[in-house]
This record gives sequence, C-alpha cells and structure tokens, in this order.
Amino acid sequence: MKFSQRLSQGLVHIGRILITILILTVFLGVVYLGIKNLTSRAHLSKSAAPLIEEEVETPKGKEISLEGQVDINTVADTLLAQDLIKDKASFIQVATEMGVYNYFGPGDFTIPQDATVKEMIHSLTKDKIASLQDVSVTLPHNVTSDQVADILLAQGLISSKPAFVQRVNSLGVQGQFKAGSHKISAPIKVDDLIKSLCQEVGK
Repeated sequence: MKFSQRLSQGLVHIGRILITILILTVFLGVVYLGIKNLTSRAHLSKSAAPLIEEEVETPKGKEISLEGQVDINTVADTLLAQDLIKDKASFIQVATEMGVYNYFGPGDFTIPQDATVKEMIHSLTKDKIASLQDVSVTLPHNVTSDQVADILLAQGLISSKPAFVQRVNSLGVQGQFKAGSHKISAPIKVDDLIKSLCQEVGK
C-alpha cells in the first residue's frame, strides 16, 4: 500500500515537472518569436530607408524660369548659367536649323539633366508649336537670295540673313526661287523652307 502511495506521489511529481517544462518551453517560444518579429521589423526599416532617401535625392532636372521679353539669346544665356549647355552659339545654331529660334516664350520649365540640346529646345518651345501656323510668303519674279532673306526675316521665318544666304549658296539653288504666294507651315527647318520656295506654287 505504501509502495502504491509512493508510486502515485512520484508520478504526480514527475507530471508537475513535465507541466513546468512544457510551460517554460511555450514561454521561451513566445519570447523567441517576439524577438524575431522585432528584428525583422528593424531590418525592413533599415532596408527601406535608403530607398526613401534615394527617391528624395534623385534629381529630376533643373527648374528654369523665363520672364518678360524672351528671345533665343535670353534662353541661351539662362541655360548657360544653369550649366545645361556648354556653348551658346551652338545652341542658337541648332534652334535656327530646327526653325524654332523665335518660338521661345516666358514660363517655368523643368529641363532633365541628361537632355540633349534638341530635347531642351523641344521642351522650351512645345507650347507655342502645339498648333502649326500657315504663313504666306509672296516672292516677286527674278527675286534674289538677298531679297528672299529680307522677306523671310521680316516675317520671322529666319533669324539671320547672312546665314540664310550662305545656306542657299551651299545648296546651290541661287536664282531658283519661284515667284508667287507660297504657303509655309511654321516652324520649318531652313533647308525645308528653301526647298519649298524653290518649288512652283501649288506643287
């Protein structure tokens, strides 16, 4: 009888020990999961921080503002001061060749850091070029290149008479301008303008 009581007491004691161990195991498991969760959150916060910082610091471009009477020289000087172009003369030459030298206007613009000269010009003139305008250019009979240049200069289709005459000579079309009223869609490249004026009216 005494043996049975001792055995029962021993089993009860062992059971209590096992329950205590089980409780401690569960407790330690909960603590471990909690620490692991906090560590994961800290790691995510650290890894996300550079992304946010990079997004804030990544330059989208330079802001420039053009005010008042804006012409191609004003634009070139502004871009030069912002270190967006390296050479004023080259910028003016490209804008002239594109036929948009007089299509710059006031406003606020964002110029991408890696933009090419043509992309800059497009960004600065797209508002005015949104709708093409037809210009009527009337040439008399036996008109000379100098006379054509004067007519085009007066209508704002070219920016430089000497440059226009030089281009006519380079293309070898002196004396080939056709008399009549030519419809020109502006803006237009200088070469395309010369070609159009050398064609019979209506063709």
